[in-house]
Amino acid sequence: MRLINCGKNNEVWVQLDDHVARFDMQEFCLITGLPCHEVAVDLNFNNTRLRDEYFDGSKRITMKRLSEIFHMCENQEDKFKLGLVMFVECVLKPNGRHIDF
Repeated sequence: MRLINCGKNNEVWVQLDDHVARFDMQEFCLITGLPCHEVAVDLNFNNTRLRDEYFDGSKRITMKRLSEIFHMCENQEDKFKLGLVMFVECVLKPNGRHIDF
């Protein structure tokens, strides 16, 4: 199999012997059954409530401190959010001992 560069970000073209197969978002939607339209999500990256409330507004947090706060946290929603931060920082991008804001 050989990948063909078609110049489009949302399509994959593959050459199979003498045939070219195209796989794009429409095929992905049909196969997976997932909705593939843009979802309007309003993300607010300026919200620093967790950092201000649990870490005294510090812009640099140690993994040890995050773990301590996670285990002491009693608010289930905040604990879930802190757990997501731990997952991202420890599993998806383990790069050090500090979390930079």
